[in-house]
Amino acid sequence: MKWYTEYIILYEDKPMPEVECFCPTLWKQEHIEFGKDNDYYYVNINDRWTNLELLCFDGPTRTQVKHALSIYTYREKHRPYDVNLWRVNELQRFVNFKNDNFTFDGLRVSQIEALAVTSLSVLTSELSVYEEYMNTTHQFLKYTGGYVVNTPQTSINSPFSRWDVLDATQFKKMFLEDEQEKNEG
Repeated sequence: MKWYTEYIILYEDKPMPEVECFCPTLWKQEHIEFGKDNDYYYVNINDRWTNLELLCFDGPTRTQVKHALSIYTYREKHRPYDVNLWRVNELQRFVNFKNDNFTFDGLRVSQIEALAVTSLSVLTSELSVYEEYMNTTHQFLKYTGGYVVNTPQTSINSPFSRWDVLDATQFKKMFLEDEQEKNEG
């Protein structure tokens, strides 16, 4: 069984953190490869990279992806160049939401002066990697001061009622506190 999760995070634009802080144990895997369209390594990009794909394979033959971490960022302003990747460009819709004065559960997107939108996703079959991804998402929310805007609110009577907007504290409370309390006890 594999898990796939993607979070969309809105925040005031700032340089990206060091890439190794995104799921650090994946960077130490033996059989890794970077996606073909990565731009995080460009010279003079000033930590304003837009995409990173890290693939971990099951062995040297690279027949099957064991883990995949993908990060895509679209910036409303301060782009060193225009991005021509559909996964990044599809995030532009959130800038359109801002221009339309859209509100996500109380978060008025138009109040974010220089909007940045990041898609942070993982594909894995290992619970430890999934937990690290969730912790990475929390740390990214803390770093950016941003909000996850695509967490569905559900109830027993309704499979989906609306999207929750979560900052770092709310994300931790919803997804991480129970696990951390169990590990401490």
